[in-house]
Amino acid sequence: MAINGITRIRVLSFFIIIFALVAATKLFFVQIVNGDKYAEVADRQYSAPTMKIFDRGSVFFMDRSGELVPAATLGTGFILAIAPNKITDPDKTYESLNAAISIDRDDFFRKALKKDDPYEEILRRLDKSTADFIDGLAFPGVNIYREKWRLYPWNDIGSRVIGFIGYREGGDTLEGRYGVERYYEDVLSRKDSDLYTNFFAEIFLNLKSGIIGNAKGEGDVILNIEPKVEKALHDELKRVHDEYASDLTGGIIIDPKTGAIYAMDAVPGFNPNDVRSVRNAALFGNPLVESVYEMGSIVKPLTMAAALDAGAVTAATTYNDEGFVIVDNARIKNFDGKGRGVVPMQEVLSQSLNTGMVFIERVGTRLAHKKGKAVTDLPRMRLRSRRATAWRTGNAVGRPSDRTSSVP
Repeated sequence: MAINGITRIRVLSFFIIIFALVAATKLFFVQIVNGDKYAEVADRQYSAPTMKIFDRGSVFFMDRSGELVPAATLGTGFILAIAPNKITDPDKTYESLNAAISIDRDDFFRKALKKDDPYEEILRRLDKSTADFIDGLAFPGVNIYREKWRLYPWNDIGSRVIGFIGYREGGDTLEGRYGVERYYEDVLSRKDSDLYTNFFAEIFLNLKSGIIGNAKGEGDVILNIEPKVEKALHDELKRVHDEYASDLTGGIIIDPKTGAIYAMDAVPGFNPNDVRSVRNAALFGNPLVESVYEMGSIVKPLTMAAALDAGAVTAATTYNDEGFVIVDNARIKNFDGKGRGVVPMQEVLSQSLNTGMVFIERVGTRLAHKKGKAVTDLPRMRLRSRRATAWRTGNAVGRPSDRTSSVP
């Protein structure tokens, strides 16, 4: 009997210890992990209407030392709200509030005179000192609530890459609408329901999700973009854009060894902190990865490389540049229409001469016929051997609307 009694005590003690551990873990989550969120909910539960506590992961640039620099983060401040059904003297209340911060008189009284209304917002995004001062006035019906919002510290720098958040049409939830914000929506978004999930259900039905971590993969996003390089690129693009009055100016700075993108931008851009002022929605996209362009003169070095590799030309090869050449009754000329006489291959690249490319094409064609190959086989065969087919496989920049090449 004594043994059975000791066993019962041990079993009971075991369950008491387990219960205490579970309770302690729950308290840890309530007070430490989600303490700020619960505090905000408590601040709003009596006077304010039901509203979601905004939360979202951050997007970071990374400088050369590895330090993270916020590119999209959360701003914190306060809401000034009134409860018209509790205000006893609207005139005095307005005068006192207006002395602390400028308030539109007509808007205030339009809201303050709704005597049956328990909640009206007057101003948002107040700083802490102003909020503390107003809160210290202790006027009946005047309330201060904490709030969070999406903040983009770099304004228009890199805006076409970062994107912004917004409401989906017909929806009431903020989500990524463009750029990195949209592409990594599943990582950056947060679910408000996590605060109210039954903790014991999490413990016994999904131990890994409830204690160890989040199975959804929520977190922050760290980009290879180096902030100083990004700003330097942005400033240079603006200078060129203004100097040549172009419709669009863009650029990318890439590590040639790893392919890491250190900077990417296009101007004109937009300020994601004030998207309502943008009248042209085309500014929201990133044309560097979402649009398709003709290759242009960037193909010239590739063409020259293929010709050198095939032995069609050498560094010592020259041709007579007359400034133009006729191909199938079409007149192809240099950018300035001028001839330069005898020109070596290096100058073809240095001056981006269209006539030089025609010369190379003709030499390559003759060489291909001599070797018994199809006209298009020679350069294509050589380029493919160097994985040029990457043109057609996308760019893996991590953008939701990346376009693949139309090169066949």
